[in-house]
Amino acid sequence: MAATQGRDLLLKLGNAASPEVYATVAGLTTKSIAGANGTLDVTTDDDDGVRKLLAGKYGMAFTISASGIAPDTSAYAGLRTKFLAGTVHNFQLDNPASTGGATYQGSFAITSFEETGETDGALSFSITLESAGVITAT
Repeated sequence: MAATQGRDLLLKLGNAASPEVYATVAGLTTKSIAGANGTLDVTTDDDDGVRKLLAGKYGMAFTISASGIAPDTSAYAGLRTKFLAGTVHNFQLDNPASTGGATYQGSFAITSFEETGETDGALSFSITLESAGVITAT
């Protein structure tokens, strides 16, 4: 079985232009995306004690987590600025086509931003993004 390298999974930030252009967030060493879809319980006394769920999307949400080495770039500083502003921005997470993957795209808020520095190591950072609208997978 062939494997795909994790570095092929790319997190990209949109520039809010029209048409929007996405640039890879530099310095990342780990990236992940997790999706969740809430349920709507429609169980009644007539269901003989068996839970019934209504099909559909109820509170669908995505979380992207990423971490890496903080590059000395204006784009990296822009992540911090966007976090402090508390605004929503367009991001993409590209999963390589070689794995049958998808490009996830949509609006996300940076809900967590952490910088860590050790005396004998490089400055590292981690961010968490929470979806703030419809996320598409193409």
